[in-house]
Amino acid sequence: MKQKFSVLDINIGNVGSVVNMCSHIGVEMDVVKSQNEIYDSDFLIIPGVGSFDFAMNRINDLNILDSLNYVALKKKIPVLGICLGMQIMTKSSAEGTCTGLAWLDADVCHFNLADKLRVPHMGWNTIVSCTNNYFLPDTVNSWSFYFVHSYFVKCNDKSDVLMKTYYGKPFVSAFKKSNLFGVQFHPEKSHIYGKNLLKNIFTYYKTI
Repeated sequence: MKQKFSVLDINIGNVGSVVNMCSHIGVEMDVVKSQNEIYDSDFLIIPGVGSFDFAMNRINDLNILDSLNYVALKKKIPVLGICLGMQIMTKSSAEGTCTGLAWLDADVCHFNLADKLRVPHMGWNTIVSCTNNYFLPDTVNSWSFYFVHSYFVKCNDKSDVLMKTYYGKPFVSAFKKSNLFGVQFHPEKSHIYGKNLLKNIFTYYKTI
């Protein structure tokens, strides 16, 4: 049976950019919005730009929370959260009052930079792999990704931290917990490095 690769569209991200980048590596994505479409997914990307509360309110208003929990926690398909999509996978955010999806033990914090660096953190930055990393080669420290964010994820379980980035201080730029994977940067905007990362993620989960 053909696998269904899905990207969630709840008006919180540039879905078109994700679809186009995945197409470049030979993965055709279905744009999904409803419960049944999510239930049928075998791989799900949750993109996101904007505020934490808006994203969670959209999920609740569209009545898709149960379907998201099912595919992530019961069906255990690979789920990739990008930027805000990564942040809503945590328990809470300093940006708002809504409860997150709480798929892992983590919270979202605001940058408080004493050295007067500009917030949001915007532009290209490198990452450091924190553990054995099947998604990136040994030369990963020379790879750059595009960031734009004022908040960052703090993982309470250090074993979930996959990559870090330095901006005034180190912060989590990627986490992985079982089938759940989140990146703070935008691979769909990171040209060849983002393309290679996405290809490695799909390959790791034996989907291409």
